[in-house]
Amino acid sequence: MEIFETYYCGYAMVAAALRREILDGQLAPGASLPSEKELTVRFECSRDMVRDALQVLRRELLIVSLRGRAHRVAPVPDRQRLALAAGASVIGRMPYEFELGALDCSPETPLLQVTTHDGNVQAFPADRFLLANP
Repeated sequence: MEIFETYYCGYAMVAAALRREILDGQLAPGASLPSEKELTVRFECSRDMVRDALQVLRRELLIVSLRGRAHRVAPVPDRQRLALAAGASVIGRMPYEFELGALDCSPETPLLQVTTHDGNVQAFPADRFLLANP
C-alpha cells in the first residue's frame, strides 16, 4: 500500500498514483483496474473520491469505462510523428467548437498548436500526433 497522509486522501492523489502506474507500465493497456471498492480500501478514501479520480483519468484518455464492466487501461493509440522545424513553437490547448469536426476530435481531446518561424499556425489532436525533434 502506498503511504498517503492519514488525515486526507484527495481524488487528485488517487488519480496521480493510478496515472503513475499506467504511465510506468505497471498497468498495461487493456488491463482491468481494481474495483472501486478495492481502490477505496487501498487508498483509504471514499467511493466518491475514487470515482472523481477515475473521471480525471477518463478525461485524460488513460482509462475507458463501460457501464457494468471493470474500468480498463486505454489502448495506446498509434501516433503519427510530427517533426518540428527549427524555430517552431508549440502550445497545448483545448479545441474550439469549429475545430471539432474539421480535426475529427472530441471536446476533451487537447490540441497541439504549432506555430512555425514564419507565423503559420496549425493544430493537431494530441491523441494522434507525437512531437519529434528532427
